[in-house]
Amino acid sequence: MQADKARFTNPRNLPARHITLVSTMAFVLVLAACTTTSTTTSGGRTREIPSTNEQPDLPRSARVRLELASAYFGRGQTETALDELKHALEADPNLAPAHTLMALIRASMGDERQAEQSFARSLQLDAQNADTLHNYGWFLCQRRRYAEADTQFTTALAQPSYNDAS
Repeated sequence: MQADKARFTNPRNLPARHITLVSTMAFVLVLAACTTTSTTTSGGRTREIPSTNEQPDLPRSARVRLELASAYFGRGQTETALDELKHALEADPNLAPAHTLMALIRASMGDERQAEQSFARSLQLDAQNADTLHNYGWFLCQRRRYAEADTQFTTALAQPSYNDAS
């Protein structure tokens, strides 16, 4: 049991599916940060003007914060990840992936009750999210709640997006 908990709480031992998700989110964050256009003024100077995608947009802001939280969690910086998630959820309280990441972080910290609540909220917002279903099933397996885990995995497998992920 102790070995299982150590495997779960150490971000370096996350399954490849989770590491891939964290890496993808970090990559998207880098791409999002690189969208500017430049223009030349009448005096011949060049200045940077944010593209229209960079205008203040709460859902976009929430997604960027989610990307940051994911990257911090992947590096083992759970407190910083939690701070970023709190900002993401302030901007968009219905961002289901943020609740899933919150659940994973809380579980890694040993706060099973909060993790369970975060998984429940995420599934309430998006009951067919294959990643959330998979992660919740994994969480349940770690707690030897195999029948419940089997239900989550079966539902995840039924999602077309689950089979697309590698």
